[in-house]
Amino acid sequence: MDATIPRQMERSAIAALRVLAAPLTPEVAAQDRPAPVVEFSGGALEFADDAVVTEGFVGGAAQFPSGSYSSSEGAFTAGGGVRALLGNRMMLGAEARVGWELHLRLNVLFGVRLGR
Repeated sequence: MDATIPRQMERSAIAALRVLAAPLTPEVAAQDRPAPVVEFSGGALEFADDAVVTEGFVGGAAQFPSGSYSSSEGAFTAGGGVRALLGNRMMLGAEARVGWELHLRLNVLFGVRLGR
């Protein structure tokens, strides 16, 4: 069997998906700028040294959206979490992340929306 046939079939399938999916995509509209948010968090940070070292931490963040942002820092973290609204202005959540210099971060957070 010719090796180019599977590649041609793959390209044809991708092209067909693009044509079929185009009418299904919703129209994009601009969104209002989100309200400022203040968050407080605490948890455990585990990283590998000669053995696994565990440290507790507390922290906080304030977000005041003001436009676009970019960074050229050569680091990454990957993970996920969940946040749930507690009423109209408060949220509670939990996250787990793995980072650049091998570490694992587990934390719980509490947030308060300041604006609208």
